[in-house]
Amino acid sequence: LSERAAQVDWDAFDQNDWQLFAQIADTEGVAPLLHWQVKTDVITDEWPTEVFQYLQASYYKSTAHNALLFQELERILEAFESAQIPVIVLKGAALAQTIYPEPGLRPMGDLDLLVKFEQVTQGIKIFLEDDYKPIFLTSHHVGLAKHTHPNNLVELHFEIPIEKHNYSLISAEWYWEQKYHLLMVNGQQYSCIFQLNLIFQLIHLIGHLFV
Repeated sequence: LSERAAQVDWDAFDQNDWQLFAQIADTEGVAPLLHWQVKTDVITDEWPTEVFQYLQASYYKSTAHNALLFQELERILEAFESAQIPVIVLKGAALAQTIYPEPGLRPMGDLDLLVKFEQVTQGIKIFLEDDYKPIFLTSHHVGLAKHTHPNNLVELHFEIPIEKHNYSLISAEWYWEQKYHLLMVNGQQYSCIFQLNLIFQLIHLIGHLFV
């Protein structure tokens, strides 16, 4: 992924090395991206067929799963747009369709949305009316799962955690004050749906990593 593959002695890899290589790629969430990066590279001629197929399967799985999530996201955003509730789309759902060449290259487990604290109740009501149910509540977000499709998971944030131990928070208002632009999902543009610019997305991801 760092374009230094030519420096690796692939011939020195034994079966255990290849297995570990594939497992690490999967664990780190980069197996689809790795497949996309090397599928036309000549070095793959030296790779065991089962390793390439493993990465390929991960790519197809991520692409299919993300397609379903983005379909659901479009429905959710249309509901928030109709209710005129501003939302900032965070993490994978914001990044997969912007900085990645293909949406399936960024594996996603759920959808992360940020609403203003005073509109959390309205936001939850939208989900309840759409067959979602709350599954957990923390000091900064509520998790919701769709009753008929349990794999459709949404984390509705109203604060931004930044520190694990004393759990101090960067105020969500600080994010709302930053420059952002309208998010487009499947080519659809909304007036109430936003994403952070890349700098502030990076800041958020770093804070999320600490937590």
